[in-house]
Amino acid sequence: MVVGVIGKEMGIRVKNEDETREFWRVNRLTTKLDWAGKGPPVASIGRKQDREICKPGDEASMTLEVVQRANGERGTRTIAFELIRKG
Repeated sequence: MVVGVIGKEMGIRVKNEDETREFWRVNRLTTKLDWAGKGPPVASIGRKQDREICKPGDEASMTLEVVQRANGERGTRTIAFELIRKG
């Protein structure tokens, strides 16, 4: 579920918390999974074309790939995004 926009990032609260946490662990991702506080993790997406079609309360799906960042950290990049249902 889309939970809001902060600056240039849109937050999407994950439904599959256990699977998401396992993905972070297995891929040794260094980006913060719990940046949004308590509750299931919130993934952020910065792609303008995706932010423009969603608003808080909408249901969306995103597919991520693991990327090695120039600063040595491991993060994710969105490779697919779909608006499933308007809230």
